[in-house]
Amino acid sequence: MSDIILIEEKDIAKNNQIFDSWMYLFPGKGTSSLQYYWLAKYAAHNNLMMEMGLQFSPNGTIVKAIDETLLIPHPDADYDVLMIDKTRADQDVINLFGHFYFPKSLYHKTKKEEIEELYAMGYKNVVKHTWSCLKPVWGFPCGHCLPCRSFEKEGVKIPITGKILYNIKNMFKKKEKKKKDSHVQ
Repeated sequence: MSDIILIEEKDIAKNNQIFDSWMYLFPGKGTSSLQYYWLAKYAAHNNLMMEMGLQFSPNGTIVKAIDETLLIPHPDADYDVLMIDKTRADQDVINLFGHFYFPKSLYHKTKKEEIEELYAMGYKNVVKHTWSCLKPVWGFPCGHCLPCRSFEKEGVKIPITGKILYNIKNMFKKKEKKKKDSHVQ
């Protein structure tokens, strides 16, 4: 097993071509899809092919960007993995997802199905620590950002603790803003 290497996003040079493709494929999505740009520019900068564990999300924008017909089996892989067919995909899809493999076993599963399978395999303790949140509150998913709402919409429960902490945090933020605004006048 290799050591974990931490790389800060700011340490990876901007890639205008990949950024423009991200903006085109995910208009108005903001930070909820920014991870695809970061990963793509890292892979391109380092000339890497990386695995992206992408599960099916019927409400997800990724499904719209990567039409299943654009995926083909990787010819040299040791397991069932898909990749972008660069002969048929448009340049924006290639720019953003051309450096990735997608395990076929995940691509057709919803988040809920994936979690149920992990439970059946005995990974319940791991699953409770697995979430994607853009605005965690003291180590808990907020329950309000797009990834949190997506998890819940797809039937995956997230801890109530984060939602409660998020509401408390926002209550104090609103009080502070009100206090600050009253001093300005």
